[in-house]
Amino acid sequence: MKIIFETTTNTLVLSSGLDSPITRLQAIRGSGETITLELLRDGVRWQAPSEDFIFAAKPPGVYSGAALASADTWVYDVATGYYEAAITYEEAALNELLLVGASAENAAVKLQAQFAWKRPGLGDWRRSQKVELEIQNNVWRGDEDASALPSASLLRPSVRSITTDVINNNAVANTLANVTGLSFPVQAGKRYKFEFLIPYTAAATSTGSRWSINGPTNNLLAYRSTYALTAASDTVNFASAYDLPAACNATSLAAGNVAIIAGVISATADGDVIARFASEISGSAITAKAGASVTFCELP
Repeated sequence: MKIIFETTTNTLVLSSGLDSPITRLQAIRGSGETITLELLRDGVRWQAPSEDFIFAAKPPGVYSGAALASADTWVYDVATGYYEAAITYEEAALNELLLVGASAENAAVKLQAQFAWKRPGLGDWRRSQKVELEIQNNVWRGDEDASALPSASLLRPSVRSITTDVINNNAVANTLANVTGLSFPVQAGKRYKFEFLIPYTAAATSTGSRWSINGPTNNLLAYRSTYALTAASDTVNFASAYDLPAACNATSLAAGNVAIIAGVISATADGDVIARFASEISGSAITAKAGASVTFCELP
């Protein structure tokens, strides 16, 4: 989870994968997830003179007592200019809210989160606006002695979608472009399964397309892409590297096209896996439509 904090206005201005300003954050209990923090001052990246930062989340309306999720030990990376801290959880209290061990288990719990920081000589802590932190219960129970395969009720995927069309009508044919906003985050050392489902239109039925993905380094990548060729046929590819296939197909439907990209990735670096597409004909638009989505899940 990455957040950007503007220190002049005490505002959380961005979270990776969500629109600005943020209203909601997501974390996965038991995953060892970290927060990557970028500090701004008057809109410019800034290194604070101290590391007095606290991220804390409690049930809505509760402002006293221990936080159910928090991060307060931050390490500054000089090379990137980012701070990083591990999220810690009050497992017993979360188990109660998530009904872990009961006959039914909640998929997630929503808490109220706030970021606070303190500069030397400024006295009181300064706090950001409150936002929602959703802690997903899709990894392991916190009260287990050792990690075990989760029960089926805990394997609930996350879904992200775009709300505006993304157009590729590049003047150079077969030029890949990102489907802006249609991505999901991965962390080094973790495995994920995913499926992009992308409705699209073509400016002409004689304009083909290609659909692929890009992302961080990995030691396993295997995916299948399929997208329309005619009303009764499609193009199918199997790939183990990014930005494949190298060429577009030759035709599309004017409307009713769907691209599906599904597979597995084992990341060796943090980053985002994002959908990409190209038009076969220069200046002839292929348009990824609002409502395109990606469904993803971290694997045990």
